[in-house]
Amino acid sequence: MIARGARVKKVPEPLEGAAENGALVVLSVPRPVAARLAGASATARLAVTLC
Repeated sequence: MIARGARVKKVPEPLEGAAENGALVVLSVPRPVAARLAGASATARLAVTLC
């Protein structure tokens, strides 16, 4: 998945004992991109939370 116009807002430090196969990255994206990311999470190893 390529998210054009995405800006990394934050990359929090992992919590102790957190899973080793992933990362939390907080992005700022336009609404249409957010909708596409949310749709992509249905078929990819991607978790999306919108706020």
